[in-house]
Amino acid sequence: MVLLSQIFEFIANNWIIVAFLAPMSWALVNVIDVYFVDGIYDDELDGTIISGIFQIMPWFVILPIVNTHMSDYIKLGFSQAGSSLLNFSINFNPALLLSFAGGLLFSLSFYFYFKALFHRNDVALVEILTNLCVVAVPLMSFFLFHERLSFLSYFGMGITLSGALVLSFSSAIRNNGSKILYVTMLLSVIFLSVSMIFESKAYSMLESSGISESTGFWAGFLFFSLGVFTCSFVFAIINKRNPFPLIKKYSRIFLIAESISFSGTLFSQRALDISPSSSYVATIETFVPVFVLLYSLIVVGYASIFFRHPNKKFILTKIYREQFIGVPFKFAAIVVMGLGVYVLSS
Repeated sequence: MVLLSQIFEFIANNWIIVAFLAPMSWALVNVIDVYFVDGIYDDELDGTIISGIFQIMPWFVILPIVNTHMSDYIKLGFSQAGSSLLNFSINFNPALLLSFAGGLLFSLSFYFYFKALFHRNDVALVEILTNLCVVAVPLMSFFLFHERLSFLSYFGMGITLSGALVLSFSSAIRNNGSKILYVTMLLSVIFLSVSMIFESKAYSMLESSGISESTGFWAGFLFFSLGVFTCSFVFAIINKRNPFPLIKKYSRIFLIAESISFSGTLFSQRALDISPSSSYVATIETFVPVFVLLYSLIVVGYASIFFRHPNKKFILTKIYREQFIGVPFKFAAIVVMGLGVYVLSS
């Protein structure tokens, strides 16, 4: 048990390992999203709202078992004003508000992610375009918080970006994309990048405030989740959507998918908390397309061998084979990006 505890502690405090667990989880969710987009969701609003609603889970799973000492971050005050008036005030730690804002932006990035998938259900291509965060995060970090990295770090990010540009050499990938797809993903990247920067800054502020690291992380993570949930709830109200009939109909697969998504979000947020920079985490997460291709290959292979019903076999293989368009260039991009991550981490 002692050895097992030491292993878990090592993993939890090694930002590279934790950061790699996030793309492994999210890629699995992306593969499931391909099926959702093709046969369950009506549009991007369904995906954004349902994904966001499940992000409230940490408040029911984590809060009862982890002592977050919320009284250290939220101050309630009462004061007498005159003979009969009672003033009430509530003060939040600014880091929690920053975490909440990061959650709102994260949900907005999900909206444009699903919008891109409904335009072109090639999640491997969509996730490779998401790799533009590698450039967006350090640039925005510099302009927002004047963060500066070493030359080697910027060099590694440049190599990783060049890997994403390899995709432009494939006519199949170019034909599978469009200006609408690229603009939509650019908006997703912008919101996701600012969200990552806000979260990294929030965790840094919580740690520097003198509160214990683990307590500060959980408090920040809870308010991040609340931000994601709030944004999706607003989407539902504005667009008069009731997601619960759909959730009830596909409750089992939604619970599995969103539990995996919760794990990916938790790993990503922990990596942002303990890594030297949010730019490093953004670079590691460029490996999502690697796992998307791997998982898609497993799905197609499994369906081809074990599915006897011809319609089910045809539908699954049709959906996931689209992920293999321009696959040699996708793998070339992955190799170059891997080299960039190696330079970044050395």
